[in-house]
Parts: sequence; structure tokens; C-alpha cells
Amino acid sequence: MPEKLTAVSLRSKKPDKSKRLEIRDLGADGLYLLIQPTGRRSWALRFRDARGKPCKLFLGSVDDTSDKSLANDQELPKVGSSSLTLRDARMLAGILNRDRARGVDIVAKYAKRRQETAAANLEAHAFKARAVEFFVNHKTKRSHERPRRWRDDARMLGLVWRRGDDPSQVEPTLLPGSLCDVWAKRPVTEITRRELEDVIADATAKTIPGLIARNPEVSEVRGRKLFGVLSTYFGWLTKRRYIANDITVGIEAPHAPKARSRILTGANCGGAGWPLVNCPIRMGPWSDCCCSPASA
Repeated sequence: MPEKLTAVSLRSKKPDKSKRLEIRDLGADGLYLLIQPTGRRSWALRFRDARGKPCKLFLGSVDDTSDKSLANDQELPKVGSSSLTLRDARMLAGILNRDRARGVDIVAKYAKRRQETAAANLEAHAFKARAVEFFVNHKTKRSHERPRRWRDDARMLGLVWRRGDDPSQVEPTLLPGSLCDVWAKRPVTEITRRELEDVIADATAKTIPGLIARNPEVSEVRGRKLFGVLSTYFGWLTKRRYIANDITVGIEAPHAPKARSRILTGANCGGAGWPLVNCPIRMGPWSDCCCSPASA
């Protein structure tokens, strides 16, 4: 049912859980208020193109929390805005209708703009771009500085910064065959847990992608290091809300190496003698060291 919407009536509109509601606003030609069953509300412009074909153009979501117009900030409302007040929506509908009267194909114009925006967003969310951003911005909780071995971590993903390079100022070198090379343009939202499991398993059995293995045999340590980098990276993506969930949660990390027992002998410390402060190697237990009185 068409009606001339007001700020008060706009706030009073409730969703229908069984269907989508479309309310035509008599305050602007072709302007509609769309209310989804979920409660999401948006503005749309309905019209017929030069061939007489019905068209609908999405303008933006509804902002009923403020009566302040974008025009008050000397900025005209645009198609695809994150939120539009009633006044903004009517103003934008008027601008678009004037463009149509001058023969502008607004459907083609804004469809191309949406494609360009989508392509830009896709590139920004790519694995390589987010990885570079991660190593530029990630800080540890304790020191609020970059991790001490952040260059080694970056190399595991395929990004190489030389010593002294500031990652915020210098672009990294990309290692061929690395994760940042193979997944360079893959959106981080499309990478699956199964893919990460396969990458970690291959790193354990063979080598980390893009790197030459020093030890060609199976190495749990190698797989565990790569898992640690990926876990921190995807945890950071989750905190930044670039992805909905951390897909590394629940992945079984390769086993840690067994602790080795070390006992000092006379050959190790050179028999420096007691007291223990004179021993050149302070590794215990002292009872087994040649410098200890017990071993004298």
C-alpha cells in the first residue's frame, strides 16, 4: 500500500516473517522500502528502462536512527551506501530519476561500478594481500611488538623481507610455489580446513611449499612450525572479522619432539672447579657435573 513515509512511520514498520514487504514511498518517484522477513530493511528504486523492461536498483540499507542527512555534510548520497535516512533515499531517487530523464542507463552504470567494487574487495581479501597485512600489523600480546622471528614466519608463507626492511614500507619478495604464490588471489573465506590439513601433512612428510627441505625425511617439527604460523594467521583473520571462524581450530598439530636429557661431564665444562659460579656451562644437574663437590 503506497504511503508517504515519515521518520516516525519508518521506525514503526515491522517485518512479516512469512514474506518480504515492499512499501512504496509517495515522497519520491519509484522509491520503495523493502523489509525482509529477517528484519533487514533497505531502499530500492523501481522503474522501467528504455525498452519498457521493469528494473530495480538497490540504493542502500535503511538508517532510522538519525534524521541527519548526508547532504548536511556536503556529501550527496550514493548508490550502495551503507545506510540512508529517509531524506537521503528520496534525494538519491531524485538524482537517479533526473539521470534517467537525460538518457543515462543507470542500470549499466551502477552494475559496472558494483563489479569493480566487488573485484576490488575480492583482491583485498586474497590470501597474499591479507598475509602481507598480517605481518605489517600483527603484534604480540605481551610486548605489543612484532614477534622476534616474524621474518622466518613470513618466509614459511612465501614472503621474504630482508634484514632491516620495514614491512610497512617495503614490498616483500614472493617465493615461487609458496602458499602466497599458489593462493595469491584466493579469498581467505574460500580456503577450507581440509586444504590446510593437507598442506600441514605435506610439510611434515616432504617440505613447506616454496622452501627446500634441509631434512628430506619426515619431520614433525617442520609441520608443527607451519601449523603454528597458519594458526596465528587465521586467528588474526578471525579477530579482524575477515573470516567468520578460525578453521585451524580443531586441526591436530604435529607432535612436539621429545625432550632430550643432557648431563654435563668433565669434557663439557673443562673441570673449572667449585664454586658453581665458575663453571662456564650452567646446565644441570650440578650433582653430575665435574665442578660439583659431590663429583670430586
